Amino acid sequence: MPLVRSFLDAHPEVRIDLNLNDGYIDLVEQGMDIAVRVGDLPDSGLIARRVATSQRALVASREYLRALPRGVKAPREPADLALHNCIVYTELATGNEWNFRAGGGPRGRGGARQQVRAQGNLRTNSSEVVRAAVLDGMGISFSPVWLFSAEIASGEVQVLLPEWTVAPMSINLVSPPQRRNAAKVVAFAEHVAAALAQPGN
Repeated sequence: MPLVRSFLDAHPEVRIDLNLNDGYIDLVEQGMDIAVRVGDLPDSGLIARRVATSQRALVASREYLRALPRGVKAPREPADLALHNCIVYTELATGNEWNFRAGGGPRGRGGARQQVRAQGNLRTNSSEVVRAAVLDGMGISFSPVWLFSAEIASGEVQVLLPEWTVAPMSINLVSPPQRRNAAKVVAFAEHVAAALAQPGN
């Protein structure tokens, strides 16, 4: 929404019909000018422009970690997630298969890989539900860092297993070929690309 607001401030003659959906939408069938898509893109006739990457991490709230049962500790490696309630985002390309690669920190194993099948009592196709569930202390999620940036900065949400890295996801703008050169589409794409290129975004 901040990008929509700043774009409309700069282009007051434009009208935006904003459709929010975590699932796949056929842009041509729905008459959409442009979409933001996160992750690997399937082959299609759409014109794509990569504008940023999104880092992902395991996150949990302080409340969740404080309320762990006796004998259960915060995970020290991916396999420990079997002892935890994981909030599964079903729109992730790998579903509940979470893939990690060890970095070089004190507990890192220099490139070792682990794949975990996340299990929990909540699965959802909504990133907003994932966010709300994490903030409510319901479990651990595997999410884009930006979804919790303010809470991570405040300490309300903690990043777990920082020594285990995950592949970042690309953030792309996609348009049907017949709409890619429309002035409003070009202007919006440039606005989003410029904003995401700023440090901190």
